[in-house]
Amino acid sequence: MMDGISAMDTGNNGQMLSMNIESIGEVKILTQGYQAEYGRSSGLQITAVTKGGTNQFHGSAYGVFTDSDWNEVTWVRQKNGDRTPKTDQQIWGYTIGGPVGKPSGNNKLFFFYAHEFRPTTSAINSGNVIRYRVPSALERAGNFSQSRDNNGNLIPSLMDFTTGAAFANQTIPTNRLYTPGVAVLNRYPLPNVEQLTGTNYNYQVDAPTYSDLVQQPAVRIDYQISEKLRLIGKYSGQRARRVERPGLLQGFNYVYAPRPYITNYAFTVNYVFNPTTFMEATYGKIQNELAGGNENGILINEESSRLKSLAAFPLLYPKAGVLDERYYGYELMQAEKPPFWDGTSLNLPPVFGWGSRIGAAPPQQRYPGWLNINRTQDFSVSLTKVTGRHTIKGGYYLNHSFKAQNTGAGGGDAANLSFQRY
Repeated sequence: MMDGISAMDTGNNGQMLSMNIESIGEVKILTQGYQAEYGRSSGLQITAVTKGGTNQFHGSAYGVFTDSDWNEVTWVRQKNGDRTPKTDQQIWGYTIGGPVGKPSGNNKLFFFYAHEFRPTTSAINSGNVIRYRVPSALERAGNFSQSRDNNGNLIPSLMDFTTGAAFANQTIPTNRLYTPGVAVLNRYPLPNVEQLTGTNYNYQVDAPTYSDLVQQPAVRIDYQISEKLRLIGKYSGQRARRVERPGLLQGFNYVYAPRPYITNYAFTVNYVFNPTTFMEATYGKIQNELAGGNENGILINEESSRLKSLAAFPLLYPKAGVLDERYYGYELMQAEKPPFWDGTSLNLPPVFGWGSRIGAAPPQQRYPGWLNINRTQDFSVSLTKVTGRHTIKGGYYLNHSFKAQNTGAGGGDAANLSFQRY
């Protein structure tokens, strides 16, 4: 929980927003003996409070930097002759807080602001050299006389299933080639290295890099209206640059992650009835919209639409790509309009199986593993009474959670809606 409201992703019970450490004023880890306001869960709970301004001006600045240029080249890369991929990560930010007015004066309004920046340069495939077995020019013409299996050995005779005899020179006659099948092979780049004995690839490129920038702003306002009444307003969030991320096969599966942002805000009212009785009420909301899995985003290159080069490819279920208008995926496709979306259907190519003789098959083009929107809203109010050596506390807590996410690559979306009252 963050400032009295849930900050949990209700789909995976993880943390929806990991705020930078300079914006956090207090953290509690609760394992048992909860007070009334923590009744929503019975397990371990972590609660945090953001920093607020004081009657003096305070600030800070910080930076953490890592760079692959500072690292030694690994023994494996040296022996393979592979270059070291470029990676660069920076984390830097600042905070400032204080009164709205003269320091140490009779101030009622206070502020706190923090902003963190995380520019990164990263390589896909963990920086490892990308190697695939792609169709050769001879294979696209039906000639398999030079084809090698996943161990780099020449394949045995190519049999004609209609006669049981081997094709002459291991070459399929042109009039026997299946046009849609040839179209599938022609979608991939040609080999750029020779496949050698003991290897399973004939295409090799260094892992490309891309740059990203994540920002985390946080602001809090405290207004001490009177000795009895105090108002607190808070906003925090995370923003990411819309990045086109190169895929494992360049020009074939470029992706981007749409709407990569998280928003969190809360309002709290504290009122003191008398020295032994006070009330606290909080309302807050947190929401994320994310996409990931299957290269971590939505395909954006034109080849991701089967209508470009596989329009004649027969489909067993022509309507399999139709999205229900009630799905979150439909809403997102309409907003982003990727090349494979026509306003009704997902026109993605089929997923192909290459057989056991292909050891480093080229990648597939898939729908994102998950498109997600998760929104929770909390309202709580508590009344505390101190009487003698005892403290009595009671209240009301409402958590409204909504999450919509597709159930798998190309699958339908699922929506979960729940209410919890304590």
